[in-house]
Amino acid sequence: MPHIFITQKTQNTMTWQDTTLTITVFALSYALLPQIIKAFKEKKPLVSIQTAIITSLGMMTIGATYLTLNLIFSSIMNFTAGILWTIILIQSLIYKN
Repeated sequence: MPHIFITQKTQNTMTWQDTTLTITVFALSYALLPQIIKAFKEKKPLVSIQTAIITSLGMMTIGATYLTLNLIFSSIMNFTAGILWTIILIQSLIYKN
């Protein structure tokens, strides 16, 4: 039975692409934390709803795409970034005027 998400078998080592993407998206995700904290403290939206929707859906789509390429850690980090953007989206919806 063919696997839907994993198209090829790879070794148990991370490829350099997976490592690079993981580190980069980790840094970008870390950069979102002050944004989330500031919006929570100020109780006002700091990002437009449209931006948050498009970015969260885009990050989830990229995560699913990386999963099909067996870039597991990159996929996990992109799903994490997608969740952070979803939090920003929820804050924008709750705190909008």
